[in-house]
Amino acid sequence: MVYQHAVQTIVFLFVFCEVFAQDKTYNVPEEEAESSFVGNIARDLLLADVIPPNVYKTLQYSIMAWEDGGQFRVDKDNSDLFTKFRLDREQLCRFKSQCLLNLRIVARSNSDIRKYWIAVNLLDINDNSPVFGYSSVNLSISESVSVGMKYSVPSASDEDRGEGNTIQSYSIEPKSDVFSVEYLKKLDGTFDVNLVVTQQLDREKVDRYRLVLVAKDGGNPAKSGSMSIDVLVTDVNDNTPRFPKTQYKVNVGENTVPGAVILTLQASDEDIGVNAAITYRLSRNQDIGVTDLFAIDPTSGVLVAKSALASGSYTIIVEAMDGGTPRNVNQTEVQVTVIDTENNPPVISIDPLNGDSDAAFILESAPHESMVAYVSVSDPDSNDNGVVTCYSQSSFFDLRRLQEDDYMVVVVRPLDREETSAYKVTIFCEDAGTPKLNATMTFDVTVGDVNDNAPVFDNPNQVISISEGNSVNDIATLLSATDKDTGDNAKISYSLLNNSGEYFRIPPGTNALVCAKVLDRETQDTHVLKILALDGGVPSLSATATVTVSVMDINDFTPQFFQMNYKFSISEGLPAGSIVGSVSAYDMDLNESGEIRFSIPTSSSDSEKFHIFNNGTITTRIPLDREDVDILRFSIRATDLGRPPLSAQVDVQVMVVDINDNTPTFTFPTSTNNSLALTLPVDVSRSLIRLQASDADAGQNGEFFFTLQPGNVSSMFHVNAITGDLFATRTFGEGDVGDYNLTFTVTDKGDKPLSSTKFLIIHITVNPQLTPVQSSDTNAMIAGGLVCGTVLVAVVIIVAVCYVRRRDKGKKLRYLEKGANSAPRMTEVADLANGQKKFNDQGENGQDQLKSKNYTSYQTQKEDIATDRYSRPKHPGVRLSVDMMVKGDEPDNVDKELNRVTSLRLQQAFQHLSSFKTQLLTPADTIRAYEWREIQIPSQPGDFGSLSSRGTMSTTLTNVNSCTGDSGIATDDDALFVHKGQYKGAVPSARVKPRQAPRRLPQQAPRQHSHQQVRRTSSETSGDSIQLSSTSSSLVSAGPRLSVDMFRFRPVSARSTDSFPSETVDDQWTTTSGSYSIHTEDHVGQKGNSLASGFVQDVYV
Repeated sequence: MVYQHAVQTIVFLFVFCEVFAQDKTYNVPEEEAESSFVGNIARDLLLADVIPPNVYKTLQYSIMAWEDGGQFRVDKDNSDLFTKFRLDREQLCRFKSQCLLNLRIVARSNSDIRKYWIAVNLLDINDNSPVFGYSSVNLSISESVSVGMKYSVPSASDEDRGEGNTIQSYSIEPKSDVFSVEYLKKLDGTFDVNLVVTQQLDREKVDRYRLVLVAKDGGNPAKSGSMSIDVLVTDVNDNTPRFPKTQYKVNVGENTVPGAVILTLQASDEDIGVNAAITYRLSRNQDIGVTDLFAIDPTSGVLVAKSALASGSYTIIVEAMDGGTPRNVNQTEVQVTVIDTENNPPVISIDPLNGDSDAAFILESAPHESMVAYVSVSDPDSNDNGVVTCYSQSSFFDLRRLQEDDYMVVVVRPLDREETSAYKVTIFCEDAGTPKLNATMTFDVTVGDVNDNAPVFDNPNQVISISEGNSVNDIATLLSATDKDTGDNAKISYSLLNNSGEYFRIPPGTNALVCAKVLDRETQDTHVLKILALDGGVPSLSATATVTVSVMDINDFTPQFFQMNYKFSISEGLPAGSIVGSVSAYDMDLNESGEIRFSIPTSSSDSEKFHIFNNGTITTRIPLDREDVDILRFSIRATDLGRPPLSAQVDVQVMVVDINDNTPTFTFPTSTNNSLALTLPVDVSRSLIRLQASDADAGQNGEFFFTLQPGNVSSMFHVNAITGDLFATRTFGEGDVGDYNLTFTVTDKGDKPLSSTKFLIIHITVNPQLTPVQSSDTNAMIAGGLVCGTVLVAVVIIVAVCYVRRRDKGKKLRYLEKGANSAPRMTEVADLANGQKKFNDQGENGQDQLKSKNYTSYQTQKEDIATDRYSRPKHPGVRLSVDMMVKGDEPDNVDKELNRVTSLRLQQAFQHLSSFKTQLLTPADTIRAYEWREIQIPSQPGDFGSLSSRGTMSTTLTNVNSCTGDSGIATDDDALFVHKGQYKGAVPSARVKPRQAPRRLPQQAPRQHSHQQVRRTSSETSGDSIQLSSTSSSLVSAGPRLSVDMFRFRPVSARSTDSFPSETVDDQWTTTSGSYSIHTEDHVGQKGNSLASGFVQDVYV
């Protein structure tokens, strides 16, 4: 068998593995901490549903060394899958849109092994910023470019591949009016990025643009990267050379020699390069004689005389032409006047070569021998008087002879604009005549700046302090750097080389370092920034500085508890001061703002029961009682010492652990309810009664069991330890009739059990009206005989009653009536009926009239037999008739005899009916306990139930029990047996005495019958109280209805007479001795019938 079971298991596993094995894909975000939970293999693959339990429990799990299995680990017992390392998607799945890590899980049992393919989809998070391949790029764009022209620039890359985490947009910051950016995403996720010209360029206005291209991804928050774009606007020949003057006038002496410099012309062109390379020529469209007398240098623009000049005036048109394509040409006019001179001093003419300016200009970076100005000297004299020599009287500049009387001023020493920005140069010329004549002339030389000085920070290592909680755009500090250069070379712009978490920024064109975010000292208390200062020179020079920002603390951090809520447990009954537990909190602030004090708000529901120390330890103020409250809830407040103080609260729940400190107690039996009455026979299969107990403790301490202490009766009864149901161990006989004292113990299940004991008194009696239960055949025979006997007796009774009624029909019955003078008189029965009717019609007046005649009326509320107002049991309420009784002094002898005979006849009939009723009880009725009932009714003189009353009274009985049909007048003899059909016959009313009195039960014993217990009490009235004792002869069966006609038994109205003073009670189950009025009446279930018909007879008992 074992072998077959093993083979079946192996076959099942093979089939299962082939059919039900399936892959599983998990989604896990990247960068999760190592040992992060991925999933449960067995649960997610539903292995428990398809693998036999005995095999499933033995499975062991492992990961094969295959593909990405090394990145994970699995719990070999419960199949929980965890990451082994922090997984970086960009390293594991670079350039992949989906990152699937494949591994194989092996599930191994004692008899088989199976592999499962598991895929882990590593989800991308936005943990990478876009990155450009270059920090900066240079573009050259012609100023003549058309608007809308596009220039490709490098795109950025983003390691992230998750949807929304890749690059989403490109932009130019700050926004430019001249350029924009267009981008198009390609199939591989990269972009084609183009710089678009949106406005016409003009190099002469702006020759360079510095742009920043920013790429942003779609994360939240978005990350970005940037690249600098330096756009150089290239020149086109769109400017014509310009002369400083449109006309020049020069005077020369008549002795001007050929080659003498007449004038140096200098034109300018705003273009650069070849487009600004100017050449000069004399216009071809002028007097040919001009070209014979004058010439101009095409490069320098020096106009000279080609031959001696005669006195007079000459007009020369000079052209300036650039080197662009096509060439642009401009013209100017030179008027030369030749004058006659003799023995004159030299005449100095200086051309500063700076357009209309009288000052020459030279860059400080000009090399040695660079020309600064042109000097021309003339002397109209001849021979030595006309030989002129010139000198420079400046140490930085000197003259270099170009021709005999032409010089150029050149730089002979390095210039430094930062030391001397302007020079006054004096030219001294002297002829060789005797005496020597000389002349001087001074001109200014302005030294032009070049970008030869880098910016210098005033404080290259600046430390500043800022309080946290600042507003955005608050100025942290003003940056200060200087540049010895001038102009654009001295214009400094500031930028951040590194930005600590992008908390700061420098607005373009300002030197202000402002806060871009709200600073939080608890997140970062120090920010170290690298500042770049860049001047406007070409090329630009720069300097860096370090700004250390120290974030000062303010009380902005609310104390935080380490747990969202706290739960503690403590045993009940511990003394005050016992430790419950401890809480802890933290505050990221510094100094007093970070010191925490704990307290319990008085508004908490159970705050008065606990105390907390500053270290977070919670103790009790009073001993705790779980039976009072098992769960205590309150709050703990953590408050820092800052100004203003901040606080936080956490909910605390303390569970009071139960100890066995409560003894189980009986709720039945009790000291006032500790007896049980049983009537033979007793069914051993049914519970006699259920013991009840309670224990205020909880859990095992509150669980208990019942035991019956050993004794002389322990063999007769046994108790269910759990439910407390008491059973008889055997069938009881008449020999077991008696009282039994049982001792029960209830014990809890605590570690140290507690118990309590109670006594129960059981009264076992024999119902005198019950006969032993026969077999089914015997019962059938008995039932048939009883039915026949009953019919026969009923016929006899009906015949007897009809005979008596016929005999007495119209007979005037005599009643003794006592008037005001106490003299007896006779009263007709018809008068009694009329008096009753009169009483009913006249209300209170009629009642007063009857009372004046000393009539006593006993009246109860009628109930309609035909109504179906009671659901269970369905029998009508008891209808009580009204009997009129009048006491007399002495009964008539004839009446006495009639009373005696009638009494005996009725007593025999009713005893027979009672016996018949008793034998028709079902077995279920035989075990019900019967009890004596003493009913106290309102009394007045003459109450029929009194043992010693001598007066006459009137009482209306209204308390009719709606369930049992009990009339409520001190006896159960009026109980009903009802057939399903409505009864339409005559029902005799009389008092019936049982044949044997049952034993009286204790007053506290429960009334064991299946119907509602009837508590027969009447409303309180003034006057004396009397008691009438009777016994129950039967109860209504809760089982099937008996198929017999309805019989009604009810007590009669009784009266006692003064003729028989010695009234006695024959035990407690007989009626009182005296004179009684017996009234038999036909009841047809119709309301309104009272004493209109019936038979009234006095009976003496």
